[in-house]
Formats: sequence, structure tokens, C-alpha cells
Amino acid sequence: KLSLYEESAKVPLIVAWPGKIHEGKADSNHLVSLTDILPTMLDYANIQTGLSFTGESLKPLLEGKTNQWRNYTVVELADYQKDPSRKGRMVRTGLYKYNIYSTGEEQLFHVEKDPGETQNLVNDPSFEKVKIQCRRYLKQWAEATADSFAVEVLNL
Repeated sequence: KLSLYEESAKVPLIVAWPGKIHEGKADSNHLVSLTDILPTMLDYANIQTGLSFTGESLKPLLEGKTNQWRNYTVVELADYQKDPSRKGRMVRTGLYKYNIYSTGEEQLFHVEKDPGETQNLVNDPSFEKVKIQCRRYLKQWAEATADSFAVEVLNL
């Protein structure tokens, strides 16, 4: 990714398997990632690799067999070749999007109320708890994936 704007980061996922997955069903409530594709394919193929993956199998969601799912997902901003110091991470929750860049700049948007991402709430005291929770999610991500970015930028 070269942008963390919603139009770039939110990519529709379309899954079709006649007779196995319900046709015409749309789900915009669960946060999924492209990292979920391989675990899903392996799960449906009943292949055990013994490897751990960043993503999770979507099989329970696709078959309507779960009410529990992740609270957040992370998007990594690709390093820009002309400026290798330009990095970023986005934490997306159900209602909010928190971005942090290698420059230390932070952004927090309420994606439902501000779809154009024009009102940065990161310094609004009434959203301090949301910002702190997003930082915690980023720390969890960093620990689970050995992503040094969050440690370096947030000094976690």
C-alpha cells in the first residue's frame, strides 16, 4: 500500500463456492484481511501445515458458525522506494481508524461519521481512550508479528 486512505486500504473480498457458501450474503461487520486467504484455503482443503499465520481462516465466518472475531486489523504502508524512511501502520477497528507514520504523525478518524477522513481526532481529549486502545492493538500486532515499526515509532 502507498496510502492508508479508506479507498485504498478497504478492499472488497468476494468469495464464491456454489453449494458451500451462501450466495448473495454480504458482511461488512467483520474485519478481514488478505492475510486470511491462505489460512482459509488450507482450512477448506483440510491441510495441516504446522505453520503459524498472521491471518485466520474465514471458514467460520463464511459458514456463519461464529459470533466471535477479531476486534482490529492492521495495514502496513509499503516502504516508498524514493524515501525508505516513509513507513506507516493503520489500525482499523469497527468505527475508527488510527494511522501512525515514521515521522511520528498520528491520525485518528471516525470512519462512519467522517468517511472523507477530514477530521483528525488524535488530539481531541474525548477520543483519548480510543487512541490508547488503538496503540495497544498496534503493540499486540507488533509483538505477534515481530513488527519493529511500532516499537521504533511509539517507543513501546
